[in-house]
Amino acid sequence: MLRTRSGGSVRGLLLTFGLGQAQSVKIIKVPLLWMLPMPLPQAELVRSSLQLYRYLLRCCRRLPPGPVQQHYRHAIRQSFKVHADEDDPERIQQIIKRAIEDADWVMNKYKNQK
Repeated sequence: MLRTRSGGSVRGLLLTFGLGQAQSVKIIKVPLLWMLPMPLPQAELVRSSLQLYRYLLRCCRRLPPGPVQQHYRHAIRQSFKVHADEDDPERIQQIIKRAIEDADWVMNKYKNQK
């Protein structure tokens, strides 16, 4: 929610940009939801595999209910079983980073379908 000079509030963000050499300005209103990343905001706080698991399951709850949620919940569990014996801290951080990027892609894929 943005505050105006008069104290009111606006749901959205005004973007301005120049158009060509004429220097005309076009103002468009963009809903704030378009500006926010879809995965949960705690992504930067994920440091361990347990935190990643919980984060991904929370993201999964935001997907359309039914077969889509079941599929991704199953995929999350299988991935954790596959990487359960991983003990290299650098490799674990790579896996965490990639999983968050993948969650971002999935969330964007289903953003408007819920």
